[in-house]
Amino acid sequence: MKKGFFQIIFDRWLAKILSILAAVLLSMFYQISNLEERYFNIPLQIYTNEGFSASGTYPHSVRVNLRGSEEMIYSILDNDLSAVADFTAYENEGSFKVPIKIQFNSSYGYQSETMEINLEPSEIAIFQEKKVTRSLEILPSLTQFPPNGYELIQYFVSPTYVTVQGPESQLSDIHSIKTEEIDLSGRYDDFNVSSRLLPPGDNVTFPGGNTVEFRGVVDEAIIVQNLTNLEIVSVDLASDFIISQNLPEMSITVQGSQLLLEQLRPRDLHFSLDCSKIIVPGTYTMPVHVDTPEGVAVLKYNPREISVSFSKRSEQQ
Repeated sequence: MKKGFFQIIFDRWLAKILSILAAVLLSMFYQISNLEERYFNIPLQIYTNEGFSASGTYPHSVRVNLRGSEEMIYSILDNDLSAVADFTAYENEGSFKVPIKIQFNSSYGYQSETMEINLEPSEIAIFQEKKVTRSLEILPSLTQFPPNGYELIQYFVSPTYVTVQGPESQLSDIHSIKTEEIDLSGRYDDFNVSSRLLPPGDNVTFPGGNTVEFRGVVDEAIIVQNLTNLEIVSVDLASDFIISQNLPEMSITVQGSQLLLEQLRPRDLHFSLDCSKIIVPGTYTMPVHVDTPEGVAVLKYNPREISVSFSKRSEQQ
């Protein structure tokens, strides 16, 4: 006997339903087993009402877990999404907790049903307090030294003051803002660098920007040096005259570049007596003349004049 259409449909209906369910489950299991996972960290943005700021310790980034097809999760770049904790509903000081939410950039076509997103942590608690604004002096953080013989003689920072905003508790005892380290090693000449400002706390910001310009003026180091036990020589003394005494030793204070004075030798300094006018034996008070190499300035020397006795040279001398 030939079966009708409905008899064919409902014949052994239980077995047919179980087969369909098994096929659906197998399909779902296949899809789940082929999902990929991807983990990465992104910055956490804290939104508060104007006039308030977050303080205390809290995470500044979140760990994102994307689960979906390989094509979907690896097409997302880090800057395609943002992690946001919104505290703008709170208008007073105190401790508050909110969930962290993910926001996709408008240019990215995210479809929630095609991908699963999990965050760690999923919520955040902060202490919210009054925000203050201050103008603080900028101090450069200088490290190392210029090469031997050179020195930083002057510097300029522009701007000299910066506007900072942050929790009142973090800024109440702050009087200046430091830059990142500026290395002076290897600096033989004037130089300019850009340097970022270092916030004195996690929740302190620079509304006008966090970069300053530093100009260093480098020149040869100028030093002062003392030399002692230096000799005096007589100049243009007639051959039939002699100096009948021991001349005193000289001392001198000079100034010049460190590189020049470090190479200066005692014989490079000349102390002399002009004896060209001595024609009669006797004792004379005579000025001491000094000659130094170019670039060496004489600050003082002693004695500036001495008493010298001259006599006729004997036949045995």
